[in-house]
Formats: sequence, C-alpha cells, structure tokens
Amino acid sequence: MYKFTNHETIRILMRISLLHLLLTVALINGALAAKGQELLDQRVSVRLDNNTVRQALLTLEKTAHVKFVYSRQIVQIDRKISLSATEEKLAYVLERLLKPLQLRYVVTGSQIAIVRGPTADDVGEAETPSTTAPAVADRQLSGTVKSETGEGLPGVSVVVKNTTRGTTTDAEGRYKLTIPNDGPAVTLVFSFVGYLNQEIAIGNRTTIDLQLVPNDKSLDEVVVVGYGTVKKSDLTGSLSQVKAKEINSYPATNVLQALSGRAAGVQVLQNTGAPGAPVSVRIRGTNSIQGSNEPLYVVDGFPLSGSNPTVLNNADIETMEILKDASATAIYGSRGANGVVLITTKHGKAGKTRVDFETSYSSQTLRKKLDLMNGQEYATFYNEQAANDKLKPYFTQDQINAFGQGFDWQNLVFQKAPMKTTALTISGGNEKTQFSLSGSAFNQQGIVKGSDYNRYSLRANINHAVSSKFSVNFGGTLTRLQTGRKDSGEEAGVIR
Repeated sequence: MYKFTNHETIRILMRISLLHLLLTVALINGALAAKGQELLDQRVSVRLDNNTVRQALLTLEKTAHVKFVYSRQIVQIDRKISLSATEEKLAYVLERLLKPLQLRYVVTGSQIAIVRGPTADDVGEAETPSTTAPAVADRQLSGTVKSETGEGLPGVSVVVKNTTRGTTTDAEGRYKLTIPNDGPAVTLVFSFVGYLNQEIAIGNRTTIDLQLVPNDKSLDEVVVVGYGTVKKSDLTGSLSQVKAKEINSYPATNVLQALSGRAAGVQVLQNTGAPGAPVSVRIRGTNSIQGSNEPLYVVDGFPLSGSNPTVLNNADIETMEILKDASATAIYGSRGANGVVLITTKHGKAGKTRVDFETSYSSQTLRKKLDLMNGQEYATFYNEQAANDKLKPYFTQDQINAFGQGFDWQNLVFQKAPMKTTALTISGGNEKTQFSLSGSAFNQQGIVKGSDYNRYSLRANINHAVSSKFSVNFGGTLTRLQTGRKDSGEEAGVIR
C-alpha cells in the first residue's frame, strides 16, 4: 500500500479546495448573470418630461424594483432630460437614457451600477460580456412624404407613437429615423398643418412612403357676406362666424348675450343686470361721439331698422356673421359704418320631416348680500349720533331691546331665480318646397322679485321653387314680451 507523505496530502487537499472554489464562483456568476438578464428583460412604462436625471433614476427604481449605484462625480444628476416608454425592456430604456449622457451600466445581482461610457480612446475595445448588458439592436427606417399633388412635403413631423423619438422631413420630403428592432409594435404618426394626421404600423418594413390627405373641411364651409355667400377658403374680408352650437352652449336671455366672448373685436355690454335689459354691441370700438354706435342687424337678408334681434329665440338661429371691414359692409352704405351682424335663422331641408325639441333649466342666486345693521344696531347707532351732536337719545334702552333683530329686507327683495327655455321645431320638405315651423318660450324670474322677463315666439320659414330661375320665400316671426308684470294689483319692481 502506498502511503502519502504529509506534503503530498496537503497538495491534494489544496487542489480539491481550489476546484470547489472555482465551481462555486462559476455557479454564483451564472446565477447572477441569469438574474441580471431577467432584470433587464422586464418591461417598464415611464413618461418623463423635462425632469432631472435623479428623478428619472428614482422613477425607474420604483417601476422596475431595482437599485442604482452611481457617483455624483460621474452622473450629472441635476441635468434635465425627457424620456417616454410604453411596455419596453428595461435594457432598452436604460440605453436611451444613458447613451446621450455618455454613460453605461453594469449589472451586479439586483443592483445596476452606472459608470462612464466609452470614450474616443475606447473605440474598438470589446466590452466584457459578463458585466455589460447587451446593446439593444435598432434599425433604420426611411421614406418620402408627399402632398396631394405628388410633391415632397418639407417639415412634416414623423414621430414614434407614445414616445419622444421622431424627426422631420427635409426640403424634398425625405426622412430617416432609427426605431427599436424589438419590443412592442411600433407605429409612426405623420402630422402637418393643413393635413390630416395619419398613423401607420411599421411591422418589418424598412421603407414607408406616404401621401398626406388635405384637411379642407373647414375651408369648404360656406359663410354669409353682404353680397351673398362665399366659401371660407375664398374669403378676403374681415368677419367672424358664430354657429348655433356655440350660441346655445349656455343659457342666455337673448342672442346678443350669447355672442359675448365668441367673436374677436366684438364687445357686448349689458347696461343693467335686469332680465331683458338692452344690450349694446361695439365692433372694433366706438366710431362716433354723438351718433349711434350700434351695428346694423340683418335677419335673413332684411335689415332691422332701429331695433335689435333680442326678440329672436336663440334656438332659431343657425349662424351669425359679424362683418367688420369696409369691403364686407359696402353693400349697406353708411348704415354699416359701425359693422353689420348677419343672422341666419334655421330653414327646412329636403328629406324626412324632422322634429327637434330643446329645453334647459338653470337657476340664479345672489352671490353676496350686503352686511347691514339689524334693528338694535340701527337704534344704537342713532343714539351715538345724538350723543355726538350733544342731543338727547332718540331711543331708550327698553325700546332698543324691543326692536330685536328687526326685519331682513334683503330676504324680502331677493329670491332664487330659475331660468327655463323650451323650443319645438318641425322642419322638412322636398326638392321644391321646404318648411320650418317653431315655437319657443323663455322664462326668467330675476333675482329681484317683480323683475321677471318672459318671451314667447312663433316662427315660420317656407321656401318654394317655382322654377329653376324663380323662387318664393316667406319668413315671419311673432314675438310677445312680458316684463315687470303686476301681481295682486301692486306694481312690480321693488328696487327703483
């Protein structure tokens, strides 16, 4: 039997221990690498807009449940950055965040260390696969964006949807863009002023050519001017248009109140807060010192001399055009010196008979009451005045105590005032004859008792084409106004 010496035994034991140590280190490195790769493969969603690098790292720590380790001498934590990602791998998000900052990351277990990135002297040197995460592969996408005439469109915005990555087309409409090669499906968004936005899924393509479609819907709208109608794209005069949807967007006593704040250069003033009070309209300021500054109102082609259209129901208005400059108002001569407000009411259209019913209810309340004295305070005040004037007191203390709180006259005068509007319109006809009939009721009680305003109106529009060159149009409005009514023989209107 062979006997080992003490030195041989020690050498054998050292070899076995070294082998175990190497196997243990290999297993640990393999486990750490697998855990690090699993960490980098998880998908995260972040959206940062002009945030600091420190805020970006804190957000990623909470989202991906990782820990970043870095030195403030290397990482500029106060630098502002923007980043947007939706369900993208953490490795790709980190590369987009750190590469512009000339930084890179190293994964060690559940921690990610941020170190300096490769410099110009490091070009060509291979990174250590065991410590540096693999770079996410990108691919180039290119193409040409053309107009409806087939010409290249410069300045078109090409952006990857839900990200800040994008570019613009050059003078000939060409673009180049780097997009992620893995991750979720990528969609490009093409946008340009005057054209409809288009979204295209990229798939596996590397070239995408596109022809944008003009957005000429607004330019095809027809507006009314002094000489008739014209397409909005052919309009040269200065005017503003307000449509029925905007007029009826909130409850108003009359159509001129609804015009307030909806047309540039037009000022609408109500002289008092009473329901149904007159409304003054100024188009581009005051033009006359002594004469009237009210504009000319034209309803369905007929000028209203010496009156305003407050008798019309808001629900009966189709559109309102405000003519501002001399070229637009020339047809009306001196009457249009202060501007012209053209009002077009609703007319029937060929087709099935249509029934429209509109109603609204709102309430007005006093925002704040005056802080006045009660009975006792009023009597005490008069006694103090008498004392200052060296006169006898007007009231004894027993009389002052008897007055109590007195009567709150503000509660007598003011009330919660509802405002109700109801309108019913029936319209229809055929190719030769169209009709529109409507009835409406507007009731406003007013915050001050006895200042109610009620308007009831009936309107009819009938158009009949006798021939291709001759037609007959009939339009009429019957309105009844009730203001300052009398209740129980007492004259309404408490405050005068």
